[in-house]
Amino acid sequence: MDKFNAQFIDGLTLITNAMRAGASFPQALELMVAEAKPPLSEIFGETLREFKLGVPMGEALENTTVRVESEELKMSIIAINIARETGGNLGEILANITSTMRERTNLKGKIEALTAQGKISGMVVAGSPFFLLVTMNVLQRELMEPFLNSMFGNIVLTVVIVMVAMGWVIISKIVDIKV
Repeated sequence: MDKFNAQFIDGLTLITNAMRAGASFPQALELMVAEAKPPLSEIFGETLREFKLGVPMGEALENTTVRVESEELKMSIIAINIARETGGNLGEILANITSTMRERTNLKGKIEALTAQGKISGMVVAGSPFFLLVTMNVLQRELMEPFLNSMFGNIVLTVVIVMVAMGWVIISKIVDIKV
């Protein structure tokens, strides 16, 4: 999906430029299929085959959204169909969609970079009590035996596991940002 989405942005740019040069939407789509690499060329090649067999372009495009689960694709197809039905400037609309998609992709990259530290911190915080438990058990086994073999020690160990799990869930929720 990531490869398709990256190719799709470039494909929309190609369609936009072709339409600005005077090509119709089906001609621009054919150009994009000819110039693009798989999976983009295969997916829209199927769309063009449907169109050439008599399926209306809007319906062929909607069938593409059924075959491919992509938010960017769905958003673009809806805008394309609306512009084709209402007679808007499709080239300008596609340029705006492409710009929005590029900004969204850049924002996702920045968010992933900024949340990477929080994810690593969460792993360290969640893993350090268990690392210390294993290390102490290896280095000072006689000190850890009462902790591991008594009822009180097992209760404390259970509380620690529950609290670490809760901390992991909270940190995961904090660094999981949807764009």
